[in-house]
Amino acid sequence: MDGSNVVPFPVANVSSEDADVIEAIIHFYCNGEDVPLSRLEVTTESLADMVRRLRLDGAVMQLDSQAFRFRVAQWKFKQRKGKRLVLIVIDQGKHRFLHYRTEFTSIAQLQGP
Repeated sequence: MDGSNVVPFPVANVSSEDADVIEAIIHFYCNGEDVPLSRLEVTTESLADMVRRLRLDGAVMQLDSQAFRFRVAQWKFKQRKGKRLVLIVIDQGKHRFLHYRTEFTSIAQLQGP
């Protein structure tokens, strides 16, 4: 089966071209993990509002990149038991696509300075 008869499921009325770009960005920021668009959370809250809200909760943005077609922001939250939560937000324009992932931290990072 060559996949030419596959019809992509529309998520939040995103064009198939935008969906491909968003999935490629998530693939890059998730270290090669394939994360389908259907597994991402979608919001219309502006990125500026998200930044303000997260800042009030004590979160500091670790990455603000415009290297791809869509802006990408990333927050890394406090470490616990050798792991930390990472939030990746892709600003598509009309929507923000969010993905949470867990990353392992090294022993040196856990011990601190």
